[in-house]
Amino acid sequence: MKIKPELLLVIIMLIAISCEKEEPSADVVSDKQVRFDFQFRSSVWNTDNSTTGVILPNNIMLLRFNLANYENIDSVIFTALIWSSQIDNNCYAALYNVTDDQVISGSQIESTMTDAQGEYVFSKDLKEVFPNKEITLGIKLKSQYEGVNVFIYPANIFIYKH
Repeated sequence: MKIKPELLLVIIMLIAISCEKEEPSADVVSDKQVRFDFQFRSSVWNTDNSTTGVILPNNIMLLRFNLANYENIDSVIFTALIWSSQIDNNCYAALYNVTDDQVISGSQIESTMTDAQGEYVFSKDLKEVFPNKEITLGIKLKSQYEGVNVFIYPANIFIYKH
């Protein structure tokens, strides 16, 4: 008995389909990574080059943030898409501990990009420098030159776990 090539192809395809590994949907949340989004209504702030810079408004802050609420942390990374309105200007963003009125050590990221595409910039691992308590967490922006617009959107904290 001879099997027609078309029928053989259908049988092979059915076997291949039944053996495929099903990938998890995009709705599945991994417990290996936790992402916190800073919620922006505007992406531009006029900054200055003073030591204070600009602390973004309260509606952008993460309230009652505490790393102690998470187990098995490997690393904590701050990332943001930042850019400036002026060529040859460094723009800076850093996590800001509003509770203790200070920048989180090592969290400063910087970019010299000037177009709306911006540049995603990542901090080093901040796990060891984060306060061991509940804090209000914000973002501090600063420009190399006074009065230059600095844009930031989006901004996130990633907690990676093992």
